[in-house]
Amino acid sequence: SPLTQPSPSTVEASPLQTPGPSDTNGFAQATGRRPEGRMRASIACARCRRSKTKCENGGSGTVCKSCAINKRPCEYKDAPATPTSGGTYQGRESTTGEVDVQPKKRKRTTAPSSGVVHGLTDGLRTHEDLLDSPWLVPKVWIELFDIYEKHFASDLPFLHRRRFLSPLQQDAAGDTTSPRNGSESLPRPPHDAPLLLAFLALTARYHGELLPRFGGSKPIATAQIFADATRKRLSGVDSKPSLEKAQTYLFLAYHQFTAMQGDDSWLEIGNAIRITQVLGYQHDESRKDFDVVDKNDDFAQEEAFIDQEIQRRTVWSCFILDRLASCGKHRPQGLNVEDLNEIQLPCSDMAFSRGTQVRTRRLGETDKKYAERRELVRIRHLEQADGPRDNARGSRGNDETEWEVGAAEGELSLYVQAVNHFGNVMRWSNKSRRQEALPPYENGSKFKELEEDGQRLKGALPRNLTLTPRNTSHHVTYKTGRNYLLIHALHTLCTIALYREYMPFLPFIVKRPQGPLDEPRIDEKKFPLPHPDYWVKQARDCFGDAREFADLLKACRAANALAESPFAGFTCYIVSWCALYCHFFPRMDPDRALDSRLQPSVWNTINDIIVDMEARFIIPNQWLDLLVRVHRFFKEKRADYVSNGGSPGSTNSDRGGDAGLKDYIGFFESAHKGIGSVT
Repeated sequence: SPLTQPSPSTVEASPLQTPGPSDTNGFAQATGRRPEGRMRASIACARCRRSKTKCENGGSGTVCKSCAINKRPCEYKDAPATPTSGGTYQGRESTTGEVDVQPKKRKRTTAPSSGVVHGLTDGLRTHEDLLDSPWLVPKVWIELFDIYEKHFASDLPFLHRRRFLSPLQQDAAGDTTSPRNGSESLPRPPHDAPLLLAFLALTARYHGELLPRFGGSKPIATAQIFADATRKRLSGVDSKPSLEKAQTYLFLAYHQFTAMQGDDSWLEIGNAIRITQVLGYQHDESRKDFDVVDKNDDFAQEEAFIDQEIQRRTVWSCFILDRLASCGKHRPQGLNVEDLNEIQLPCSDMAFSRGTQVRTRRLGETDKKYAERRELVRIRHLEQADGPRDNARGSRGNDETEWEVGAAEGELSLYVQAVNHFGNVMRWSNKSRRQEALPPYENGSKFKELEEDGQRLKGALPRNLTLTPRNTSHHVTYKTGRNYLLIHALHTLCTIALYREYMPFLPFIVKRPQGPLDEPRIDEKKFPLPHPDYWVKQARDCFGDAREFADLLKACRAANALAESPFAGFTCYIVSWCALYCHFFPRMDPDRALDSRLQPSVWNTINDIIVDMEARFIIPNQWLDLLVRVHRFFKEKRADYVSNGGSPGSTNSDRGGDAGLKDYIGFFESAHKGIGSVT
C-alpha cells in the first residue's frame, strides 16, 4: 500500500521527477531519464558533508584540514554507495533529472538504565558530575550563549546576556582554551544547576568541542545526556515554586518536543504555566517590587525592570511553547489570551539589555485601544501631579516611562503576536473548513476573519521586518535575522494552513485553481464569487508565500544565519509538501512559483535544510518520512489516473468520484496540521 510507513530496510528511492512537456491531460510528465545524481566524496567527514565543502583528509579516521584549522572534532560516517541507497536524501543537479525523497534513518538515543552516563569522557560518570566537567570553561559558556541567541532566544527569551555571562567575562579573558585540573574551581553562570543542565540540553548539541566529551560526537545523544541529568536534578528539588524552576521546565519541554515526546512536553509546559500563575507573573499591576526601588538610584531601577521583564518573558515563553505543543486536536491550549490581558508584551531587546523602563502593547490590543491606554495613563499622571508638568519629555510622558510604539515595538512582541495568530489559525484548521457554514469570502466566516487578521499583522510590521530581498540581505549579513525568520515562518504557515483547506487534494480534473471538489462544496450560485479569479488569487498567494519563504531560508543557510526551531522546521516541511503538490498538479500553481524545473528548486533547497536539522534533532526524521509517504501516494494516484485514460473519477470511481478528501483525512491530515508527535 502506498500509505504504509516505510521501514529502514524497505525504503527505496522515491524519485520526484522534474516535469517535461505536458501530456494530453495537461499534467507535467517526467522526462523519462534518470541521470546520475550528485555524488559527494566517498571519504569525507560529517561536518564537510553538511557544509558541502571539500574535505581534505588522509583517509577515514584522520582529522581533515578544515577541522584541524577550526579545532573541531572530525567524525566520519558511512557514505551512500549510490545515489539511491540506504534511505538517504540526494538532491539532483540536473534540470531534467529527479529528486529522491528519502529520510535518513538514525538510531534513536535510549535513556541510560542506571546512574552511569554512557558516552562521557574525562572521568565523568554520573549526572552529578556533568557541571563539574573541566571542559565547561568560561569561553565555552560564552559560545553556548551565542548558540542560545542564534537558535532559541525567541522561544525561550528570558535569559539576560549580561547577567548570564558576568561571572565568566573576567575569567574568559585569560587562557581558557584548555581544561582545568580537578583542584581548580571553574566559574559558572549564576543560575541553579537544573536550569544550566537544561540549557546545555539544547545548546551543547551545536558545540563541536563538547560533543566528543558528552555523547561520543552524536548531537542527539549529547542532548539526551543533559536532559536526563536535568530530570534527575529536578526530582531532588523541593516543590516550592520558583522562577528558575519554571524556566527549567520550559527548556526541558522544548527538548522533549523536538525529541518527539509531545505529551511529556505538554505536561512540562503545564508545570511552568502553573508556577508562573502561582507567583503572579501574569499581572503587571499587582507586582509592587518596582515601587520600593529608590527612584534616585538609576542602576537599582534598571535592575528592577530587568527582573520584571525576565518574569514577563517567562510567561510569554509559556505562551509560545503552549501554542507549539497544542498544535493538534488532542492537546488543548493551556493559556487563554483573556488570561493575559494584565501583562504587557515583551519589550525590545535593547530595553531588556539596558534595563530601560518601557511600556508596551498588550496581546490583542489594537492600535486604537493602545493609544487610548497611553492617553489614560498620561491623564492619570497629570492628575496625580495636580496639574501639567514639563511636557518636553515627549514620548516618555510625565511618569518618566517610555512607550514602545510603531517602529519602536520590539521584534519579540511582534513574534508573540504572530504565534497567537498561528494558534488561532491552527485551532480553526483542525476543525477544518468542513465545519464552516459560509464560504471563505463571505463576511462572517471564520476564514475571512483569520485572513484579515493575518493581513493586518503583516501590514503592521515595520519596514525593517517586511519580507524583502533587501531586508533579508541586511539581516543575514549582520546576523540579526532570528526573529525576522520566525515571524515570516509563522505568517507563511498561516497563509498555507488557511488556503489549503479549500484546495482539492487530488485535482486531476481541474484546468486552473478552483475550490473544493469534495463535499461540502460551495454553492457559487447561492454565494457568488467576489471575482472570477478568486481561487486563482488564493493559489497565487499561497504558493507565492511558500516561494518567498524558501528564498529567505536559502539566504539564511548560505550565510550560516539559519535559526533551527520547531516552527521554522515545520514550515520547511509544509513548504516541501506544497512543492510536491505543485509538482504533481502544476495547474494549481498559476505563477509556477514552486516549479520543480527551477534551479535550485524549492524542493532541493528545503529538503537539504531538513536533512541538516536531522543531525541535531529527532523531529525532522518524521517530516522526511511523511514526505516519502505523500510523494508515493501522489505518484501512484497519478499513475492510476493516466492508466485509466485520464477520465474524471478514474482513480477513485469506487468512492463516488471524490477528489481524495477521504484519503487525506484518513492518512495525512493529522500530521499535516500538527507539529511533532500528535496524539
